[in-house]
Amino acid sequence: MKFIIQLLFFIIFCSSLVLSQTDSLNVEQNPSQHKYEVMAFGGGSLPYLPVFFKDNWKSAWSVGIGYGISYTPGDLGYVTLYQTIDHSQLKYKQAVSNDQNLFNHGNIYITNIMVNLKGNFTLKIIPVEPYFFLGIGAMDYISSGINVEDHGNTVIKDRQKLIFAWTFGVGLEVPITKRIGVFVEGKSNIGVIEPTKQIFPLHGGVHLRF
Repeated sequence: MKFIIQLLFFIIFCSSLVLSQTDSLNVEQNPSQHKYEVMAFGGGSLPYLPVFFKDNWKSAWSVGIGYGISYTPGDLGYVTLYQTIDHSQLKYKQAVSNDQNLFNHGNIYITNIMVNLKGNFTLKIIPVEPYFFLGIGAMDYISSGINVEDHGNTVIKDRQKLIFAWTFGVGLEVPITKRIGVFVEGKSNIGVIEPTKQIFPLHGGVHLRF
C-alpha cells in the first residue's frame, strides 16, 4: 500500500510538472490559449480478460475524477491533456473458480491512474463533440481467495498486483454552457501482465472548464 501511495504521488507530481511547464510557456506566448478542466464521472465496468475473470465476475460500479488543460479550439477541434483516477469493483457470480490452486471469492477491486491525451472534434452543424483518447499509467489489481496447498491445507490469501497499464476509448461531449459540459464514453483499460487484465468501463460524467 505504501508503494501504491508513493506511485500515486509520483504520477501526480509528474503530470502537474508537465501541466505547469506548459502553462508557463502559454502565459509567455498567449495567455488565452488554454483553460483548466476538472471532471467527475461514474458508471460500470465489464470484465473481459483473462477468461476466468470474464466467466466468474460480473459488471459493477465504477467512479473517477480527473483534471487537466484544454487548449483553445482550432478549425477542427481541440486537445486536452489530463490525468484521471478511477476505481472499479467487480462482483463475483460463481460458486467457485480455480485459478492456479486459488479458489476465488468476493469482489475484485481495480484502481487505474492514467495520464491521457484527448482530441475533440468540433461539429458546426450540431452541438455535439465526438472525441477519442489514449493514456498510460498504472493499474492496481486486488482479489482474494482460498489457496489450496499441496498437503491439503487451505489458507485465505489476498492478491495485489500493481502493474503498468494503458487505455484507449471514444466518447461524446455535449456543451451545456461555455464552462460546463456533459459526456459519455467507453474505453478499454489493459493491465500489462501475464495473464493480461482487461476491463471495459462505461462512464457518464460532467466537466467544468475555467
